[in-house]
Amino acid sequence: MSRALAALRSRGLLAGLTHEHATSVLDAAVAKHQANPSSVKAVGVYCGFDPTASSLHVGNLVTVMALRHFQLAGVKPILLVGGATGMIGDPSMRSDERVMLTADAVAANARHLVDSLKNVLDFDCPKVGAEVANNMTWHGHMSVIDWMRECGAFARVNAMLARDSVKRRLDAESGLSFLEFSYQLFQAFDFVHLRRHHNVLVQVGGSDQWGNIVSGCDLVRKTDGHEVYGVTVPLLTTANGDKFGKSAGNAVWLDAAKTSVFIYGRKPEYDFYQFFIRTDDADVGTLLKTFTLLDMDEIDTIVATHSAAPEKRHAQQILA
Repeated sequence: MSRALAALRSRGLLAGLTHEHATSVLDAAVAKHQANPSSVKAVGVYCGFDPTASSLHVGNLVTVMALRHFQLAGVKPILLVGGATGMIGDPSMRSDERVMLTADAVAANARHLVDSLKNVLDFDCPKVGAEVANNMTWHGHMSVIDWMRECGAFARVNAMLARDSVKRRLDAESGLSFLEFSYQLFQAFDFVHLRRHHNVLVQVGGSDQWGNIVSGCDLVRKTDGHEVYGVTVPLLTTANGDKFGKSAGNAVWLDAAKTSVFIYGRKPEYDFYQFFIRTDDADVGTLLKTFTLLDMDEIDTIVATHSAAPEKRHAQQILA
């Protein structure tokens, strides 16, 4: 199995994989590049982040850590900032339509998101340094007719209507606008563009993005005849099973300007340090596997030490 997928699986971070044989294909692509890096382009993996806020939150960090594991295994991370899709809004896991942001607000948020991501990924690695792409670059220069011919010709309305996120909204009183209905096509075309221009083979996203990711894989296959792959990671949830994030209203921000680290100027549950130091004993091992690069043996030792004297919160101190 590929090093990246093996690492994710061993840490409990592989929630879904579109094709099991992706492991051998990915290994072969990485080996081909490493054998001849001057003439063979590095294979890429991407994850998209819509700039609907000026910072990422701790829930986003799960997918960013997945990208880091891919990078350590020789796969180039592409951080896709949704300058275009952020102006549309993903209807997944939402019961109502998002508030539409201005173009200036989306552009400003996009700049802040890139700064947040630079703290986790290696942008200076000579062979597989992380790169940033903004889908406004291609969507913003396509005419409506060009976009419809590229995407609309291969999309099947019955499949789009069958999506759980769409069905929930159609059954709701507020309904679903065509703007949000079209989101899945915009995101799917991102995969087409990134495969063509950045040699991207894999998309990573939260488990709530499975439908969007599969749509992207299908569109690449239909338009270009290439097989690409999707990987999902588990959503970070509260002890009650609620999702952490902007939509849920309980986001723990990565930007120090939005989340206090040690100064209790905000509600304690939103404090970044407090979020980790207050981790339940039953969850601390899982979060060490999720948010650190410590090897598994070391994590097992930390958890064992913690279990012997949980009142000292040894594992939480390392996590925080």
